[in-house]
Amino acid sequence: MEIQEAVVHELDKAANIPDVVIRLRDACLPINEKLATLGDGVLKIYGKSTNNYGCFDPDQETYRFSALMAHYVSGKIPLLDFSQAASRLVAATMGASNAATGGYPIFLRYTSHGRDWLLVAMLKLRTGTGIDSQTLDLTDSLSFDISHLHEAARIDLERWKQNTQPYLSFIKRRSREDVTQYFRLALGCTDYTDSRHNTRQAMN
Repeated sequence: MEIQEAVVHELDKAANIPDVVIRLRDACLPINEKLATLGDGVLKIYGKSTNNYGCFDPDQETYRFSALMAHYVSGKIPLLDFSQAASRLVAATMGASNAATGGYPIFLRYTSHGRDWLLVAMLKLRTGTGIDSQTLDLTDSLSFDISHLHEAARIDLERWKQNTQPYLSFIKRRSREDVTQYFRLALGCTDYTDSRHNTRQAMN
């Protein structure tokens, strides 16, 4: 995997409260070893968790994510502008979901095996115990909990440009109460099939 560019923002929301506090970065993340480690970790979990495929809703007036992405991919707007606008879309649908809680939307553009990809995922934080290297005192530490990745989608940009389906894959929780639906609505993914359906199609 070769990272082209990436950025992360913050959407702060508590369950059963509609207000979402948006904190946006004003620059992309530096491409370094820390970002590479995070990207590799997220993609490994994503590869194990992907269970649905689909496409974007053609109604770009209602579902603006794909139109924004088109502007970004064509070079009309930079990743920073695209990600900020997309994060506001996620915040709007998140605010309408009582059970949804905040997180850190990450937008990762990368190439792998000669293909161009865009990954959008909501990362959560977890509290752990660390150590102060100077005093050797135990301290609280925060890190991304990528082992529990419930809201993520990946777009094969070449297939999307050619409208070859499925070009969009994502994680969908297998539960009666799908608290992650707001994320798919923000991306405009309203038409999807599960992995077993695609396997049957390939076999046929």
